[in-house]
Amino acid sequence: MATAPQVFDGVTWQEVTPPNLRPSEIPIKPAPALDGSIFVNLAHLKDEARCAQTIQRLFDNAEDKASVFIGLVEHNENNHGRDCLAMYCENAGAGGDKNKHPKTCPRYSQIESLAVFDLGAKGPTVSRALGRKLLGNQEYCMQIDSHSDFVKNWDTVAKSEWKATNNEYGVISA
Repeated sequence: MATAPQVFDGVTWQEVTPPNLRPSEIPIKPAPALDGSIFVNLAHLKDEARCAQTIQRLFDNAEDKASVFIGLVEHNENNHGRDCLAMYCENAGAGGDKNKHPKTCPRYSQIESLAVFDLGAKGPTVSRALGRKLLGNQEYCMQIDSHSDFVKNWDTVAKSEWKATNNEYGVISA
């Protein structure tokens, strides 16, 4: 006896009911445009300096900086007191006082952060899965490494390429 496909949501198994589609409806067309916001899942293991540079380049090269949101999962050593978000803020001119960063660091409100001691790291797959917990209600979602770079207007280019797939479930990979 066949059972319906299921997915695990972290607590229980949920049944997935495939939509009853006519062949002309496949692939599923993209949903109407919402706000164009992008969630960027960024995880790193003791790579604070390159991670901070990645965040800076991500914002610097976005055409619509206000629509970019970062979910940052950090695995750091506890003994040196430096982390990616603090380094990004310092490099952006917000100073070294982490308590002031929420008011002085550019785009601070667009970065959600989750810190885990490096000894608790379980690898990149688990780190990226933790990043999902930081996802808000953004229209687009992408996942990057902590040492990534971005072309000018990368956000507009990425959305345009995804829309060109003409498929709600389209995936772009590099």
